[in-house]
Amino acid sequence: MNQIHIELVDAQTTINQHVKDQQILKENITILEDENKIFKILVTKKEITLSKIIIIISKNHRRFQKIFSPQEYNSRSWLGSSRSICHRCEGFGATVY
Repeated sequence: MNQIHIELVDAQTTINQHVKDQQILKENITILEDENKIFKILVTKKEITLSKIIIIISKNHRRFQKIFSPQEYNSRSWLGSSRSICHRCEGFGATVY
């Protein structure tokens, strides 16, 4: 079964501890951080064959969304250049890495 798991964690969370707690392989995690280093978005993936993947994360009033194809996701070419949209702030964007 194709799965994508998304989790919002505090920026102080150590990924090594998280990996150990969740019993998953570190190479299966993609980490997105907000530009203010307040929180991290952990994306744990298994085989992805969907036509598109949408990540939506809410933190307080912020709602971050990113849409990309499995090829883009698997190549990770979107890391460092993706643009997230805060829908409540009328298009205010925050860069995630």
